[in-house]
Amino acid sequence: MPMAREVEIMEMECPFCGHKEFLKTKDEANNENGFCEGEFRDAWDCTSCGERIELELDYFVKEAKEFKYYTDNNDWEGLLRFCLSEEYDDLTLIFLAKYYLKKQEWEKAQKIAEVILKINPEDFDGEIIIKRIERKDRKIRINVTASQLIDAFQCCNLKKFYFLDLRTKELVSYTFDLDGVGEEQIKKDIEDNPQSFLKIPLKNSRENFHLQESFVHEIGEHQGQTKIAEVLSMTLKKNAVFRSFTETLLKYPKINEQWFKFERDVYKEIALDWVCENNLICRWEK
Repeated sequence: MPMAREVEIMEMECPFCGHKEFLKTKDEANNENGFCEGEFRDAWDCTSCGERIELELDYFVKEAKEFKYYTDNNDWEGLLRFCLSEEYDDLTLIFLAKYYLKKQEWEKAQKIAEVILKINPEDFDGEIIIKRIERKDRKIRINVTASQLIDAFQCCNLKKFYFLDLRTKELVSYTFDLDGVGEEQIKKDIEDNPQSFLKIPLKNSRENFHLQESFVHEIGEHQGQTKIAEVLSMTLKKNAVFRSFTETLLKYPKINEQWFKFERDVYKEIALDWVCENNLICRWEK
């Protein structure tokens, strides 16, 4: 008899940047022993701006009915007194603040965070909530796709520099050994208006080396390609390590394809972190 399978798909909308996408939140079935197995998601990391959105917040709202009485009436002093006089459940109160973040009720979320910090000035979650609210109106939507941004992170080096022009919201670049008049003008513009440009950070040789080490470990330990991993590991001990690594990979086309995907995925994460750190929003393709 086939097992009953429950699949749930929701359309998510980020309250911070408005990005929408469909997300599979549940895919579960009972196994032959009667135990539930499968996938269940309780949070969503917005693929546009990087904000984390909790999905099961309604449950915590029911648990927080006493807290919600005061928030519904905007009685923040009363909420503080209640928390100080009763058994204080900081986790429930934090999730109530996140519930209001999800509903874009920014003032209530901030007031709850302020109450949390009055009770415990060192509460990290309270500080994070306030910082998220402070930067919600300062995010910059850029005219750059995720693929273009990842390309820039991968290609920038000591001879080619990439910048985000905050005025046009587009990427610009110039080479160190300038030949074109257009590039010379870009370089001068960046030097004259440094506050208008964000530089794509350069990758250094140590980071590249660690990336190659991680890939060798991945195919050796997790994919069982021990012989190829040993060959690649030997290239990392040579003097011309990067050229040797690249030339060796060319002998193994399928492993070479895996390397390109592995490297691309790593730079995707680096680019996403950079986007979040600088309060940017780009078109983040799947």
